[in-house]
Amino acid sequence: MTEDFVVLDIETASNKKASICQIAIVQVSNRKIIDEQCYLIQPPGNEYSQWHSMINHIDAIKTKDAPLFPVIWNLIKDALTSQIVVIHNAAFDIGVLSSTLDYYGLEIPDIQTLCTYKMTGLSLANLAASLDIKMQQYHNALSDARTVANALLVLLEGRKPDFSKVTKEKENIFEGHEKLSGNILRPIDECKINFFSGKKVVFTGVLSSMSRPEAAQRIHKLGADIDSSITPRTNIVILGDGAGPKKLKLIEKLNNSGCSIQLLNEKKFLDALISAESI
Repeated sequence: MTEDFVVLDIETASNKKASICQIAIVQVSNRKIIDEQCYLIQPPGNEYSQWHSMINHIDAIKTKDAPLFPVIWNLIKDALTSQIVVIHNAAFDIGVLSSTLDYYGLEIPDIQTLCTYKMTGLSLANLAASLDIKMQQYHNALSDARTVANALLVLLEGRKPDFSKVTKEKENIFEGHEKLSGNILRPIDECKINFFSGKKVVFTGVLSSMSRPEAAQRIHKLGADIDSSITPRTNIVILGDGAGPKKLKLIEKLNNSGCSIQLLNEKKFLDALISAESI
């Protein structure tokens, strides 16, 4: 393989394929990263699904003044059509790119791709872990593109993935977080009425302000019923960093079917916790 290539990564605003909200390219020459570009893009109608925003931390506010895709395409198309384009899960990104080009009536070029997912069979998080590459921010286009570039450079040196470092659950870079068990999963009978009392609560992702067991113990004392999985009976889901995409999709599906599961990011959770503990 040539020592010169470009890495592409795309983030989307919703399940609609023509909904690119962020795109990044990382240029590699002589096996060194020589240039990086990352752009926010306003998707059609500046519309977002809640769970996509939870995953990539991009929303309509961040892209209200961002350019539309055709503007950014003019800046990057030469790089993507003149050399090998490396992508992790190329089928997804190329599908999204083609749909977006078609949406705006732009010509769909022939792009020569190399898919690191097909090469290894590993999710990006697991690929990074298996090669001792630290990911900076999962589902940030530039961070992911850097990770792919660095991973391929390591593979080109002849190093093989260490599968002992691969987690069982794909798409979850925070697999090592604390599990909840024991009495904390049993509701208590008496407490003052507050935001959490009587509510079925599930944690997903990693909290930065405290450990998951500590957070669970504190709201358990406030009368919350801590669950380990999301069901139609779930009332509140606390979203830490790296919240699982599968759980977010399930929440969206349940809410669309008539459930009322409330999502709290860490800041909103802390505000509610402080307020409830002050009663």
